[in-house]
Amino acid sequence: LDCQLLIGADGARSRVRDLASIEFSENNYQQKAIVCNIKSLQGFKDTTWQRFLSDSIIALLPLGEHQASIVWSAENVLADELTQLSSQEFGKRLSAGVEYRFGEFEVISDIQAFPLIERSAKDYVQESLALIGDAAHNIHPLAGQGVNLGFSDVIELSQQLHSSSKPLVDYSTLRQYARARRLDNELMAKTMTGLNWIYKENNEPLRWIRGFGMNIINETPMLKSFLQKHALGNS
Repeated sequence: LDCQLLIGADGARSRVRDLASIEFSENNYQQKAIVCNIKSLQGFKDTTWQRFLSDSIIALLPLGEHQASIVWSAENVLADELTQLSSQEFGKRLSAGVEYRFGEFEVISDIQAFPLIERSAKDYVQESLALIGDAAHNIHPLAGQGVNLGFSDVIELSQQLHSSSKPLVDYSTLRQYARARRLDNELMAKTMTGLNWIYKENNEPLRWIRGFGMNIINETPMLKSFLQKHALGNS
């Protein structure tokens, strides 16, 4: 392969990262994310929706008026149990899990599961090489922030390359991108790890903290707006 700059954007199991011998740290959550597409006659009103259960988290991302993609994050034992169900039984469990808020679900794709592992590349860049998105870092899908971090990587790398008067392959320019993104990416990763722990533990003090925290956010428009802008990568 001969190029001025190779950008590794090939996901958490990045072949580019491996071929470049870039080491990474990882934290195995001992959980799995179950994914599939569903449909419901009631529709999803173009709204992303998430429910925190005592033993798992269900997230729905609308794909159209009556279809959605789901991510059901659960401990390995529960995840293995759920993936052994038939599509019909899985749809029933999912419908009950969200208290039939959208009616009965029908599973319209294969049900797949993958382990949840936080990873962070020890180097985002090398000479003529930059990693972005999940190839550089991947986090718990608790709040769906992985894609926003990837978009922010793209924006930062593009800005650094366009604003630099140096050649495309200049290593110092790539290092500026890496420095600019690492802190934000690692902060979000640790935040998601902390939130996962808070929602995974089911004792009374943590339940109170969860409820109190969400009430404060919901009743404070300025705080809610700040968190939304930060999640989207805006200052």
